[in-house]
Amino acid sequence: MLYNIHHVIENALIVSIFKRLGLWLSLIVMLSTVFGYARIANNIRERSLQHLQHYTQQQVQLQEQSLAELMSYLRITQQRLSHDLTLPLDINYFCQYLNTNIPVQAQQQPLMGIYLYTAQQTQTLFWQPQGTCQLRPLPAHLQAISIQSEPISWQLLNKKEIAAILPIENPHHPFTLIATLDVHHLLMADNRLSPYEVTPQLYNARGELLDSEATTTTRWHISPSIQTGIYWDVLHKNHVAVAYLPTLNSYLALSLSKTVVGTMAWETAQLFILFGLLMLTAVFILLYFSLTQQVAKPLHHMILAIKRLEQHDFTIRLKMKRQDELGMLAKSFDRMVRRLATDEQQLQAYARQLESAKESLECKVHERTLALESANREIQQLNHCLQVENQRMSAELAVTHRLQQMVLPKLHELKDIHELDIAVFMEPADEVGGDYYDVLSHNGSVKIGIGDVTGHGLESGVLMLMVQTAVRTLQANNVTDPTQFFTALNHTIYANIQRMNSDKTLTLSLLDYQDGNVRLSGQHEYVLWVNQNGQVDLIDTQQLGFIVGIEPEISQWINFKELFLQTGEGLVLYTDGITEATNPKRELYGLKRLCDVVSRHWHLATAQIQQAVINDVRQHIGVGRALDDITLVVMKRIPRPSRLPLYTETEDNLCDIIA
Repeated sequence: MLYNIHHVIENALIVSIFKRLGLWLSLIVMLSTVFGYARIANNIRERSLQHLQHYTQQQVQLQEQSLAELMSYLRITQQRLSHDLTLPLDINYFCQYLNTNIPVQAQQQPLMGIYLYTAQQTQTLFWQPQGTCQLRPLPAHLQAISIQSEPISWQLLNKKEIAAILPIENPHHPFTLIATLDVHHLLMADNRLSPYEVTPQLYNARGELLDSEATTTTRWHISPSIQTGIYWDVLHKNHVAVAYLPTLNSYLALSLSKTVVGTMAWETAQLFILFGLLMLTAVFILLYFSLTQQVAKPLHHMILAIKRLEQHDFTIRLKMKRQDELGMLAKSFDRMVRRLATDEQQLQAYARQLESAKESLECKVHERTLALESANREIQQLNHCLQVENQRMSAELAVTHRLQQMVLPKLHELKDIHELDIAVFMEPADEVGGDYYDVLSHNGSVKIGIGDVTGHGLESGVLMLMVQTAVRTLQANNVTDPTQFFTALNHTIYANIQRMNSDKTLTLSLLDYQDGNVRLSGQHEYVLWVNQNGQVDLIDTQQLGFIVGIEPEISQWINFKELFLQTGEGLVLYTDGITEATNPKRELYGLKRLCDVVSRHWHLATAQIQQAVINDVRQHIGVGRALDDITLVVMKRIPRPSRLPLYTETEDNLCDIIA
């Protein structure tokens, strides 16, 4: 039972621990790397954009400050030259003057040059920041603004040049001082970031690029209606910060490449990943030493204990006081060993008891075998007796059934009755039925009886024979009064039932017919009175008598009802085996369905009517069998000349034919 169990525990625990730790640590490192890199990239991007926007505003302030300082120097020069200039212009004087009066800081500004223009001369003095002067014609794009009488602070002349115009009010001749700046040098001046990180551009209010060094392909892809803010250049994959430059009525745009942001994020993420790997390595080292001390040694002790347990040493105990899973396992192991020791002792005791019980059981089995053999012989004898008794009972039932069939009316008796077309049917539920019917002709009158003995079987069949004998005897003695007839019949049946110590009783109705007159007496089921058109009326017999055989005296309950049958009218008598027949759904056949079938087929002969009713009852019952005796009597008054034979003379029993 414990073979190699220590190997199973050792391998399962170690593999499970390292597998779970490896999976969890790998998942933690991967998630930390992914989320860390994403967070670092997002932070670097946000800080870069904030720095870009801040730097753009700072550049605008520096440019504004530079242009303001340069303008102040130019105004000082304007004031001084307004008193010292004379014609013709002296180049040396003008160059020396500007070199002396314009400070070095102003000369370091992105000046392209200063023009001193007057309309009296075709040549214009041109001073360059390098300190040289020369005479040259005034450029065409500056002639249009040289005639301005009002000073112009700074103005964009084209996409690469900015100019300031200062008229000099000289007492002798009017002069105009024109200073020009290069847009590209203005943008690159005082750039505190590397050109690889930030690229400045200048746009006018219409969104046109003013950088003389740029081309249309390097224009940032930003909105034509340029506004201050941060933009994403989809075309060049750059972030662009835009700030308004009030002095030039233009916009300064600085772009930061997405590649620069990604490179900075990756460099930072590499440090983060390296740190994570170092931490993971440290964790694995700590886990290794921890598992060695906390898991490997206790497992080794447990394996030694299991080996001893395999040798049936039930005295071994781990006695581990740890509160973790290994401690719980050790406690479970100790409990298991104690239970195994107890079970071993009980098994030994049970083995001794079993050996003793085995010897006792063998003796009892031998005794019981002898007793069973004797009982088997007795059972075989009883079975033989029962078979003999069953054969005798079957013979008696067959005799009784034959007696019942013998006392039923014969075909020739029904055939001899004039004016009436009579069809009868009886089918017992067992070998011997408890239903009664009879058709007796005496002195020109016909007596038709129908009854139902409680239950069925031998007793009910015997009682039915008693009733048939008593009715025939009373008719032979010309007893026609219903009260006298039923009183005498009840006395006879009641006395016999008491002698038989039986609880059987019966309901019985008698019908006396002569020349269309009918007298109905006795208590039984409803009688169906059918006219020539098939319309059915129900005659209730409950008030016409009482149950026969239940009381010694019933004369006070006997009554009768008289009616007259026209030609084509008739009566239908039945027992409750028809109306209470059930189908597989336990639904009753019912009196209404019986009336409907009789009404639909009344235009036919009584034998056909009777057959239609029986067929419909069997269709209702289905594949099952009838649980009660079924008896049906159909009689119809017919004209005497239209009497037709219904049965052949070779047939001797009506029930045999119909069955």
